[in-house]
Amino acid sequence: MFRGDGEWAGETVGPDVWEICRELIPAGSVFAFLAGHRGALFPAEMFADMYPWANGRPSMPPQTLAEAITLQALHGLSDLETVQELRCDLRWKAACGIGLHHTLQAAARHQTANDPDWQADHRRLRPPVERAVAWLVQHGNRRLRHRGTIANNIWLHTRAAALNLRRLVSLGLTRIGGARQLAPATT
Repeated sequence: MFRGDGEWAGETVGPDVWEICRELIPAGSVFAFLAGHRGALFPAEMFADMYPWANGRPSMPPQTLAEAITLQALHGLSDLETVQELRCDLRWKAACGIGLHHTLQAAARHQTANDPDWQADHRRLRPPVERAVAWLVQHGNRRLRHRGTIANNIWLHTRAAALNLRRLVSLGLTRIGGARQLAPATT
C-alpha cells in the first residue's frame, strides 16, 4: 500500500524473481538492467503526486506499471502480449519486480477453473452456503444481535456449532455408551 508520500509500503507477493533467478536472466540485457536499477530509474517520489493518500492505492505499484510499459515499448508489443509476457516470462517478472507467488496464485485460479473435481465440490457445497446466507438475510439477521464484538463472536460461534451439530445428526451421529459415533457411510 502507499503511504502519504506516495511510497509503496506494501510487499510484493512472494520473493522477488530477480533475487531468486538472477543467474537465469542474461547479464547485460535490458531485463537485468531494469531489475538492477528499478529504484533509481523509477523512484517512488516520481509517482507521489499521481497517487496521493486520499485517492486510495492502485492495485499495483506505479513503478511496476512504468517498468512494464518501458518493456512493452522496447519490444513493440500490444497490451495483451505485454500481459502474457508478464505472466509467463521470468525475465519480465524480474525486470518489473513481480513476486513468484503472483504466478502461483494465477496458476491456482486457472487450475480451479479447469479442474472438474474442484468444480464438482464447488457445485455440491455452494447451495448449502447460499441457503445459509439466504436464511440469515430472510430472518432479519443482517444486523448484529448484540453490542460489542465479543458477544457477537460468541453468538456466531454458537450458531455455527449448532448448525454443524445439526448436520452431523442428519448424517447419523449418535450417542452410544457416553461416546458419540457417526454411522458408517453406506455406498
